[in-house]
Amino acid sequence: MFKTLDENGDGKLSYEEIKKGLKGRADEKELTNLMLAIDTDNNGFIEYNEFLAAAMGEELTFYKERLQQAFSLFDKDHSGKISLKELKRIIRKEFGEEDSYWVKMIQDADVNGDGELDFSEFLEIMNGIGTTK
Repeated sequence: MFKTLDENGDGKLSYEEIKKGLKGRADEKELTNLMLAIDTDNNGFIEYNEFLAAAMGEELTFYKERLQQAFSLFDKDHSGKISLKELKRIIRKEFGEEDSYWVKMIQDADVNGDGELDFSEFLEIMNGIGTTK
């Protein structure tokens, strides 16, 4: 997408190139705000690294929002924490593990030692899925 917007091939996007690429989907104020937000070195252009950082930031925000939705599915009492009871209620239906398995899972992730998982602890579990130690 960056290369498509970069009409003159100079490796950076000017205000005019972005305006043309958006084809009227943003007004002058929105374009100016977009440039100000993405152009972190304030040189009046959006370089590829700035473009990438903005795109990744959006993707990370989307990912975190999805994890918040998943967290909310477990947090049935809306306390901001997942208890052993809540965890078992949802997951046992699918996996049927013994209580000791779920207790250990919470203990391993429970950084603050309150016996429940808050959102940051839940994030750590989810970010660890699929990684090797």
